[in-house]
Amino acid sequence: MFNLLEWGMKVKKIVEKCYQFAIDNMSNCQSWNMQGYKRLNRLNSNCYLKYNHQISNYITEFTGKPLVQSNINHVADTPIDLKDYLMKTISNIEKHIEELVELNIEYAQSNGIACEITVCLQKHLEELHYRLKRKQERYNDVQWMMHDIYVDDNHLHSEIEDIEKTKGFQQGY
Repeated sequence: MFNLLEWGMKVKKIVEKCYQFAIDNMSNCQSWNMQGYKRLNRLNSNCYLKYNHQISNYITEFTGKPLVQSNINHVADTPIDLKDYLMKTISNIEKHIEELVELNIEYAQSNGIACEITVCLQKHLEELHYRLKRKQERYNDVQWMMHDIYVDDNHLHSEIEDIEKTKGFQQGY
């Protein structure tokens, strides 16, 4: 039997893990002087907060019971550099996409329709995964030359800054 409250807690836990990972990596990226990646993490953390509120409100509306915060701790496996950061971020995103696919299937089988919030979250993570995977491949092609990486990071910084100015923090990347 499908339990919406338990399902909602699983989704909320994924969102909170994504949020905490982004928050923790904001300072890591800043310490490496990667302002574009720092800004990307900040934009994504705000996006995850939006999803957190949406799923909490959705579950509370239909069950009459609020979702409690699951107290996700800081990321234990801190990346040591940008290469490690991209590898760990891509791995985390892949894991969360798999979990969301399973939860979306479970929801759809029970309710006959997909949950728009989790479908949007999954799409957001897939787009982020695609973009970071392309960056990782590009950096591999140039053998992780810092000059090229800093130029790309500067471009990313400007791009995210434009997104923040036009769409605000509510829109994900």
